[in-house]
Amino acid sequence: MVVIIVLIALLSLPTINCQNIKTSLNYRVNKLNNDGNGLMDSAWPIRDYDSRRSGKSSYKAYGNNLNEKWRFLAENPNQPILDKEGIVYFSDTSGYLYALYPDGTIKWTYDLAPEGMIGVDSGPTIAKDGTLYCAGLEGFGDDYLYAIDSKNGNLKWKYFLDYSVSTEPIIDENGTIYFGTDACGYTNEGAKFIALNPDGTEKWIYDVEGFISESCMANDGTFYLTRYYLGSRNDYLIALSHDGKFKWDYYIANGTAFYPILDEEGNIYFSQNPHFLDNERIATFIVLNPDGTEKWRYVDIYGGFSFSIDSDGTIYGSDCYGKFIAFKPDGSIKWIKNYGYNFFIRKPTISSDRILYCSVTIEKSIYEYHDKDNYLMAFDSSNGEELWRKKLTGDGEMCIYSSPIIAEDGTIYVSGSLAAPLLNDYGFLHAFDHKTIPNEPPSMPTINGPSKGYINVEYNFTFYSKDPEGEDLFYYISWEGDSRQCGWHGPYRSGQEINLKHSWDYDIEHTIYCYSRDEFGKESELNEFVIQISKNRCKNYSDNFFIKFFLRFNRFF
Repeated sequence: MVVIIVLIALLSLPTINCQNIKTSLNYRVNKLNNDGNGLMDSAWPIRDYDSRRSGKSSYKAYGNNLNEKWRFLAENPNQPILDKEGIVYFSDTSGYLYALYPDGTIKWTYDLAPEGMIGVDSGPTIAKDGTLYCAGLEGFGDDYLYAIDSKNGNLKWKYFLDYSVSTEPIIDENGTIYFGTDACGYTNEGAKFIALNPDGTEKWIYDVEGFISESCMANDGTFYLTRYYLGSRNDYLIALSHDGKFKWDYYIANGTAFYPILDEEGNIYFSQNPHFLDNERIATFIVLNPDGTEKWRYVDIYGGFSFSIDSDGTIYGSDCYGKFIAFKPDGSIKWIKNYGYNFFIRKPTISSDRILYCSVTIEKSIYEYHDKDNYLMAFDSSNGEELWRKKLTGDGEMCIYSSPIIAEDGTIYVSGSLAAPLLNDYGFLHAFDHKTIPNEPPSMPTINGPSKGYINVEYNFTFYSKDPEGEDLFYYISWEGDSRQCGWHGPYRSGQEINLKHSWDYDIEHTIYCYSRDEFGKESELNEFVIQISKNRCKNYSDNFFIKFFLRFNRFF
């Protein structure tokens, strides 16, 4: 009887896919034993920073008074990437791959479309060994994935494709390259998700019915693809094991899945956008567990949701109507900031000091297609408030900009495509640098607080200083006659008022000294503030209400 019960219990357990578990474990072991393959350890080696598409940078941009160092003219350039030396790489729709030095001069170019073809939409990815992987188009029906040496721009190998590359290549820790392709526009057939060895030979291919629009890879090696099917209102999010085997899919009714990203635990975040044939503009933000079950969702967004995820699990993003939202990891709202329907805030880039950098288009008139302004803007991640903005293009120019990227030295790069009044497509790669501006000292701090007080009573004092470049500030505060709390405080944001409490234990005139210092060591002038401390309230006759009353009306006594 006991044996039968045990057998029934075992049969009732959920089915476990041992092959998927084995594949995941093998990938984790290979990650530990790899010999230096994978993505280059640079400030931005792949679109959206990493294979999870998190948008979270390891670096920060210094200050807010940025200067445009240079701009490079190109035809609809995509988001750039960086190598360890700070060389900038990007491709454009004219079919060229560019390598630029940090000063904006050309190192080399490579013609990805020698027959004059256009349509190279996906950007490059760089491996640890310096190989660049990117799409190329040599003619009708002649699509390739190229492997190019970043040192000199020479071709290493190319892989022939039936249809064009639709996703930026992903590189795992073993050096394997993964990417998706388009399908035939008439039949929805021919799309593939392909794995290539570092020498360009095939490792495996997974066939997809429909078009692959996005791909990303989790830390355990699982791939997630968004698939759309022309002529259908229904799409799927597909999960593949690291060896190209189907794991599960998530059905999306009356919509399309866009912008999938992953957190450290492998949870999947994506926007379920309404189908373009529908008049309904309400979209849904969906979060799935790694097994494909739904974790939580948020419905009140319009037209789509473009977002990034911080290392602490906070999600920052905006819909198409200027609603800027921060979600906590459990799906609760951290803050919502409504900037208006005419604000188009694109996918944020999160700096290491948690400033949100975005390219923003502000529509000045709903009736004029070209009546728009474009900005690089910074937002406070704690509340969504705008910190500053920098104009990118001239008045009235329509532009779609990529998310900014941050170099190791704090330079911000942002690229965009313009549609000029004559519909001649072109665009710019902008470089903004803080180092080109002389570093001025912060303002002398202001000190506010009471001028009189009593021993052993805490009093509140405020300190305020502002840095011309907007750099974070440190305050050195000396409470004369009390060395217990003298020293540095900070960092604080420029212009942020700080509040400190202090008390004294003996009665003399005390002086508070304060000066501020920016992130690069530039110091302000010293300011001082005097407070008279008395022994107790009774002996300070001038402040005693009853003594004042007696002296004022003594003739009545």
